[in-house]
Order: sequence, then C-alpha cells, then structure tokens
Amino acid sequence: MAEEVKPNVIERLRDNVVQLTKLYRQSEKEKSEAISQLADLKAEIEQLKTEIAQSRKRLNDVESEQQRLIAARGFIANEGDTKSARLRVNRLVREIDKCISLLNE
Repeated sequence: MAEEVKPNVIERLRDNVVQLTKLYRQSEKEKSEAISQLADLKAEIEQLKTEIAQSRKRLNDVESEQQRLIAARGFIANEGDTKSARLRVNRLVREIDKCISLLNE
C-alpha cells in the first residue's frame, strides 16, 4: 500500500508544480501588460498636461485681447464715432507731448 501512495503523492506534487508554474507565467504576463499600460497612461497624462498648459495660455491671450477690445470699444463709445475718437486720441497725444516738454525743462 505504501508503494501505491508514493506514486500518487508524487503525481499530485508534479501536477501542483505544473499548475503553479502556469500561474506564475500568467501573473508575469499580466504584470508586464500592466507595466506597459502604466507607461502609456503616464505618457497620456503628460500630453494632456501639455494641452492644458497650452489651452490656459490661449485663454490668457484671448482674455487680454478681450480686455483690449473692451477698452477700445469703450473709448470709441464715449465719443460716439471713430472720427471723434481719433480727435480725442490726437488731443491726448498733444497733452502727453506738453507734459514731456515740461519735464524736460
């Protein structure tokens, strides 16, 4: 009876080792895939960070342009039309020139 048990035990051990080896190889493959996926996701995150930074810069540029246009529109709206706005700018330039000449004296 002892001789029958030994081959049975050896056979079960061999089956267990084969099963463990398969599980190990499968987990190594999954680990490799996870590492690859992680690298891809990190690259995607960096790309999205770059896109966000570029979008913020464009937004700042647009906001600056908007403020400039609002100021220009307000300047023109105070005078009523472009001709009167031009006259006002000329008047302001003359006043600035007078101030500069007074500072130079």
